Amino acid sequence: MDAAIRSLGGNPSAADAVAVRRALCTPAITRIGLFPGAVELLTAVRNHGLRCVIVSNVQVRGALEYQRDFADLGVVHLVDSIITSLEIGFRKPHPAIFKAAILEAGCNAAECVMIGNSETNDIEPALQLGMRAIRVAIEEPPPRTSAAEAVLTDLGAVGQLIARWCEVS
Repeated sequence: MDAAIRSLGGNPSAADAVAVRRALCTPAITRIGLFPGAVELLTAVRNHGLRCVIVSNVQVRGALEYQRDFADLGVVHLVDSIITSLEIGFRKPHPAIFKAAILEAGCNAAECVMIGNSETNDIEPALQLGMRAIRVAIEEPPPRTSAAEAVLTDLGAVGQLIARWCEVS
């Protein structure tokens, strides 16, 4: 962001860069909604006393903007923490972003479940750190193979699977 402002002849402060970045983040609710089953998944996580930590690669949207979006979408009370590549300084699949999420979850990696749609960016790095993983295929067809423990096409079904896992443990 600083380089872009400098290219226009400005001399930005850190606060200027943050202000420009935030100005680029129009509320998500004007453009998107939650995937079907998202509320059921988040509710299942909450009902089982688990922490929900969102991990996202971003360009300009940071945790504060995500929090506003989740509030607008009516689910902010179901999200405990938001970890973005913007704040961490590394993008998935880098281990640093996953380690930050594990720290926010307040447990060890073996007690965490990564739910993601990318084998490379979500599933493989989570498994390498000892997390469990569920691959979701919502916007694309299910993959033929995955290292994840389950591949599901519905977020509500993910919530049901997590509920079953909680009952067993």
